Amino acid sequence: MATDAFGRLRTSEPFTTFNYHPSPSYYNTGDNDIWVRDTSGGSVYYDGSNNLIKIDVSGGAVTPNPDKYAFRTTKMPMDYQPGKSRLIMMSGVMISPVPTASGEQIFSRMGLINVASPIITDGVWFEVDGSNNTLNWCESIQDGSGSYIINKKARSDWNIDKFDGTGPSGIVLSYQNMNKVILIVIDQEWLGVGRLRCGFNIDGVTYYAHKFTHETLSYAYTSSPKQRIGYEILTGTHGTSPSTTYTMKQICCTCMSEGGFFPLGTRNSISTDISGVSITSLNQKQNVILGLRLQNPADKKFKNGIIKILSVNVSFKPTNPGNNQTNVDVVKYNLQMHSNINGIQIGDLSGSGTISFTDLSNSIVSYHNNGTTHDISSNGYFIHSGFVSSQSTVSFGANDFETLLTRANITQYDTLYLTVQGNVTGSTALVYASIDFIESV
Repeated sequence: MATDAFGRLRTSEPFTTFNYHPSPSYYNTGDNDIWVRDTSGGSVYYDGSNNLIKIDVSGGAVTPNPDKYAFRTTKMPMDYQPGKSRLIMMSGVMISPVPTASGEQIFSRMGLINVASPIITDGVWFEVDGSNNTLNWCESIQDGSGSYIINKKARSDWNIDKFDGTGPSGIVLSYQNMNKVILIVIDQEWLGVGRLRCGFNIDGVTYYAHKFTHETLSYAYTSSPKQRIGYEILTGTHGTSPSTTYTMKQICCTCMSEGGFFPLGTRNSISTDISGVSITSLNQKQNVILGLRLQNPADKKFKNGIIKILSVNVSFKPTNPGNNQTNVDVVKYNLQMHSNINGIQIGDLSGSGTISFTDLSNSIVSYHNNGTTHDISSNGYFIHSGFVSSQSTVSFGANDFETLLTRANITQYDTLYLTVQGNVTGSTALVYASIDFIESV
């Protein structure tokens, strides 16, 4: 019977919705279009010699919560479609050196998580616990009152294979070897109540260690299936070796929908008014025509939302010649993403006052469409550019695969701007534009 490299029967047609590995040709430390990082007493940096990401933290001294941490999570929450298994695979080195002294409050974690610096609020993850030298599989579940509780299972409590040599695999997974590479596997049939299996891929074969089930609950075990792939290392009290620096290493990760994928959600649209946007001095500046973002990223109702661009439509009509008495005949339009990620600003505006956004009714988005008092002073990430000639219209459309591109999706950290530039200084024009998109919640 045919199996793939991971031991799966070739019948389920897995569809990759996200993947990542550091590339020697890419600026891996500054990949803010993909990753969010935060540190306190720690660091995140690219190791070019070994082509991996190092996540470091040194000893702390405050209880009960860890006071030093470093983590790295995807900017975009992972897509999920009910009825299809979601498969997560992540590789790396959990911790080096391996803490051996009793009571060292050092923890390293990797999994599918949401983090409120530095506390994991929900998700499922594999953990090395230096406080009692154990390996744990953990999940964060709702308690029915709006809070979350951690359901932590030590290796001795794993219910499929304890990896002590007596289980179905016959393999011993050693705490002392957590300074070596590991490949974890998580598969999920969420549906609010479904089974969650956790394990490892060893020598090309997937072995499950523990399954979390939720039939005893009277509510969904998490409020949303959308969490982020994440790596985290953190510390609290550290009585024996306060100068020790512990390192976690990120190598590769992927998220797959087993059984195909098609972008679903609520289709919506924003546009300029029917009268258009009047640009009184069309020149080489990028005049802001439309803006699009999530309503309130700090609100948990919106923070896992994703806005996926489907199409852009741009048209313009000259209304007055420029300084050389020639009407503008070509306009360049740009679609670019601006982000603010834990104080790291990508792209900026110049202009008078604060740019205004209006919440769209029955939607997760806010939009800007009321004029050109702002232009781009510092470019963000360009998603698409093109040209439109006088009295004509141009459309750009994204296919299904492009709705998964990380840089093209609006998350809690992003604002998308549509701008135009003219080729005749001083000319004026009316610009008409619209953006169609999918809201994924």
